Amino acid sequence: MNGRGEKISPNNPEDFLDATDNMCKAMQRYLKGDPDAIVPGLAEADKRVIAFILENIQDIQGSIGHQKWLDAIAQGKFSFGEANINYIPKGKDSWKYSSFGN
Repeated sequence: MNGRGEKISPNNPEDFLDATDNMCKAMQRYLKGDPDAIVPGLAEADKRVIAFILENIQDIQGSIGHQKWLDAIAQGKFSFGEANINYIPKGKDSWKYSSFGN
């Protein structure tokens, strides 16, 4: 049920892909300095990669899925090319510690 009492059937992979595309558009508008700019959002090839990964992650805990994302980025599966990303989930060097001090 949503906030209006309407029954909804979420489609998490589709919803996540749509949210990712909209976040990309927001960042493109930010870079242009124009919140109303018409921007392309995600490239179609990137949408296909994201959709494929979303449909094929079966990890409930998140660690395997997280590693699949990191692997896809490191292998250059996205239009921005290869990138090595470090992620520290807890402790002094984590984003959470930097943001909240804990």
